[in-house]
Amino acid sequence: MIENLGPRDRILVASHNIESVNFAKQLVIEKNIKDDKVRFAQLKGFSDQITGALADEGFPVYKYLPYGPTEKVMPYLVRRG
Repeated sequence: MIENLGPRDRILVASHNIESVNFAKQLVIEKNIKDDKVRFAQLKGFSDQITGALADEGFPVYKYLPYGPTEKVMPYLVRRG
């Protein structure tokens, strides 16, 4: 998907997997993709070292926070853990 971004396309790489994040970063660098077309995100409290490293390298990065009743949110968080 990163290799085939059109002029108006954007992508959010939402991964806690360091290999996936590094692969996406390398494609962004190799293809010289600019204008925040590729952004990164991790769940709040997960993979903070990845988030910090991405930010330090100048990549746009976000933390997201699921919300809702505990019985709805916990299964989602357990799957992520």
